[in-house]
Amino acid sequence: MTRCGAQCYVGRSVEEYDPKYGRWRRLQEAPLVEAAGTACGEDEQGRPALYLVGGTQKLTEFSYTRFSGYLFARYRIAEDRWEALPDTAGVGQDQSVVWLNGIVYVTSVYDDSQAVRRFDTATMTWLSNAADVPVPVWGASVVAVGAHLYLYGGRGRGEGCPGWCNYNRLYRYDPSSNTWARMADAPGGENSGPGSRRGGLAADPDVPLAEAKIYMHKAMEDAVYAYSVAGDTWETYAVGMNDAGGNSVKRGGGMSGLVALHGRLLYVSGSRWNYATGSWDEWTNIVDVR
Repeated sequence: MTRCGAQCYVGRSVEEYDPKYGRWRRLQEAPLVEAAGTACGEDEQGRPALYLVGGTQKLTEFSYTRFSGYLFARYRIAEDRWEALPDTAGVGQDQSVVWLNGIVYVTSVYDDSQAVRRFDTATMTWLSNAADVPVPVWGASVVAVGAHLYLYGGRGRGEGCPGWCNYNRLYRYDPSSNTWARMADAPGGENSGPGSRRGGLAADPDVPLAEAKIYMHKAMEDAVYAYSVAGDTWETYAVGMNDAGGNSVKRGGGMSGLVALHGRLLYVSGSRWNYATGSWDEWTNIVDVR
């Protein structure tokens, strides 16, 4: 689920969710692609827009078209229409996408896990890559707060990991100096992160920077943690989330989608582990964490 403007968007059918009234609305369908990255930003007129990057386009269950990984499109929310943008250099899937000050950043790609690609929405061109992420990691979550990007989690092999590691680290990227810095690790050990689960970070754009927090959900612990941007510290924010019917929304692994909007923290899950039956329940549910 992606927050953009005053609404949230989810799914290929593109469903618009208005948290003020708790209602869904069907919009124009997104391009036929799976496992693409999405980000909320602005168009050239400063209006909210969604950016869709990469993903796979299937021919059959086990084969893909040669265009997989190259898709780049923008959804103009005010006009309810999609448009094609210059193709990517081939970013595959599991990438993370974020918009900051007119630049679309694409990183944590499975087969090029340290690269940070950049697209300038003013000139409509792909720029040279930004500085590499300090460790090779794919499927990490990225969020923009103030003038910086924050990257958390992901899966990879590198520093501090003898084999595959589910990173529990938080990194900050400064576009002005093109440098990365390691911030305070999230609660838990080095290998206790949620793995390759994009979309697990959220930050409320309406909160002043001095009070800004980044929220993260670890489903295996069924807990939401909050990171203070000013203090570089973590705290436990919520444990044991239930839906409106009092049912646990705990999932079997990884992070689930979080959206912070207008003083509320929303959680969405497309499936749930049913402990009573020992199986997965397919559902789409939104829970108001606060």
